[in-house]
Amino acid sequence: MLAVVAAVAGAIWAAAQIVPGTAEKPVAMAAMLPQGALLSIESPDFGALLHDWERSPEQAAWMKSDSYGMFSRSRLFGRLSEAQEQFAGAAGMAADGGFLDEIAGTDSIFAWYDIGKLEFLYITRLAPGKAEQTRLMQSRSSFSERQAGGATFYVRTRGDDPRTVAFAVSGDYLLLATREDLMASALALRAHSSNDSLATEPWFMDAGKAATVGSQTPALRMALDLDRIVKTPYFRSYWVERNVSEMNQYRAAMVDLYREPSQMREERVLLPKSVEDAGASQAELGELAALAPARAAVYRAVATGDAAVAEAALDEKLLRRGPTAYVDTRVAPSVDLTGQETGSASDLETRIDAAPLAAAKPEDQTEQGERMQLLRAQMAATGVVGVLTVDSNEAGETDAGGGMWVPLHSAVVIRAAKAWDEVAVAGGLEQVLEPELSAGALGLGWTRVGRQGGYESLGQVRPLQMAVRGDLLLVADDAALMEAILARVGTAVPAAPMEARLVGGFDHDAAAGGFARLSELIDGAEAGGDARRARGPGTEGSTPAFFSADLAGLSRTFAAMKSERVVERQDGAVMRQTVTYVWQR
Repeated sequence: MLAVVAAVAGAIWAAAQIVPGTAEKPVAMAAMLPQGALLSIESPDFGALLHDWERSPEQAAWMKSDSYGMFSRSRLFGRLSEAQEQFAGAAGMAADGGFLDEIAGTDSIFAWYDIGKLEFLYITRLAPGKAEQTRLMQSRSSFSERQAGGATFYVRTRGDDPRTVAFAVSGDYLLLATREDLMASALALRAHSSNDSLATEPWFMDAGKAATVGSQTPALRMALDLDRIVKTPYFRSYWVERNVSEMNQYRAAMVDLYREPSQMREERVLLPKSVEDAGASQAELGELAALAPARAAVYRAVATGDAAVAEAALDEKLLRRGPTAYVDTRVAPSVDLTGQETGSASDLETRIDAAPLAAAKPEDQTEQGERMQLLRAQMAATGVVGVLTVDSNEAGETDAGGGMWVPLHSAVVIRAAKAWDEVAVAGGLEQVLEPELSAGALGLGWTRVGRQGGYESLGQVRPLQMAVRGDLLLVADDAALMEAILARVGTAVPAAPMEARLVGGFDHDAAAGGFARLSELIDGAEAGGDARRARGPGTEGSTPAFFSADLAGLSRTFAAMKSERVVERQDGAVMRQTVTYVWQR
């Protein structure tokens, strides 16, 4: 989050003046912002956050990384650099990091009003007399003077593609904007409180009420008008998650960041557009999530009563695991311009104004569906209540010397409302795997092996293990992973009961080494040799290898981040998410 703060703050390319005076009592920052902001970012001490980021090892590593090198050659970076130059031209001075340090105060708020035009308003509280030392204070005579709310502000527009810089001082507060009307409105709000501020917009008020859960002040608060943001073409083009449809069900969100010893914590609240969007299953997931081994790279526990979710997890992770065809959804389908047969004069019974009905068989009647029938019947009989998936890339004993292959192992744990029938489940798994592994089921059978009370294994036929422990069904493709999970059954105690929709975790410390090795193999194979030597990352103008240089470089930049944990829960009509980042400091 500190990187985001610095990046957003880096868009501020002007300054202001301030006159000495007595310190005034801090006011609600959002009450000074005109309505219409797409998002706002607020901090009680922005200067301290900026100071910590600029002196952090992550910032130094990021600026030297292949990831930053790739970003610096992107179209987005070029667009931001062009805007920086235009703002600097309008301000009449270099818009650099030193200039940003000059105007970074304590209580601060930054609001975007138009992402495409980079229109914003920034307000910060400075110590009396500090602004007199800024560079722009000395050149205020070159700006035009305006009046609003009983205060004077300064404005100037320059450049072939006109950019506006407007600034003012009101009490202890410095205001900076890229639109004259935003500055005038903000000064009017400062002079007379009204119902026209961002703080009075329904979405902002509702999100603020939902986010207020304690007395601790967040180090950073971000409020988003998702109803409007999702509709902007820039969000659809640059939002890396590509989950516009999922985000479209929410009208607003608020994220609070708390800085704590050895960790940072985000408390997120999302407001759905309707009551229907808020409905979701929830269950006690603390015990299920606690089954994930300590060094699991990724785990994800979800509350669900849908057996299809459990089936999909088994299918994807273990039963038919394999590569799938990639379809770029951003590319429009090609248009067929050839002539089409629409019927004949003698055929008067076939409709040509509607597509014919599909004659496909129901899924359960297909070969694939028939093979899953026994397994589905067991899931229906027991009643699925939760699913845990675990993935690991930790090297085992045979890989201790840094072998050629990087192990990728998975496990699925399904919790049911009733006890599982071990014999029926074993038969169901055999039925799914038989066409791939055997003819007439020859040589296919389970063998009791292992510790921790034992489990069933297909042995050399297929690296697959299965165990039943009451209402828990465990399936894995690695014996060590299976035994690690079994060792936690009945012994792993969650920190507290956890009614949630989802609990997930990522162990960066455990996954980083294996990912770096795997990425070198992937990029090396694509480049026909060593990835880093073939692509030449770090060379001026070169394109770094995506996995081993770009992504792995980002991992090395944040090497001090040990792990991340996400808890998602439903609180009435509100969705809450808690994201905890643990750091090795």
